[in-house]
Amino acid sequence: RIIDQEVRKLIEDGEASAKEILSTYHDQWEAIAQALLEFETLTGDELRALMDGVQPVRPDDSGPSNKASGVPSAGKSGKKRPDAPPEAGLEPQPGS
Repeated sequence: RIIDQEVRKLIEDGEASAKEILSTYHDQWEAIAQALLEFETLTGDELRALMDGVQPVRPDDSGPSNKASGVPSAGKSGKKRPDAPPEAGLEPQPGS
């Protein structure tokens, strides 16, 4: 019973702390949420700026960009891998 009381106290104290943090920093959480809705991702610098009340500004992404992306491109290159096994030429047979 004593252990249950201590566990309950820890949980209630943690909940109270979390509620206080969320209410104290409500404006910052709202700014982060709005920026994520607009940009989908934020850098560490952008997050720090938001916490200081500065809205992130990004260049217009409507034109072609020469900037390399950290995300690999998708799709086939049309070339076979040199280590790929030869295709057997078998087609699946429905109902087999």
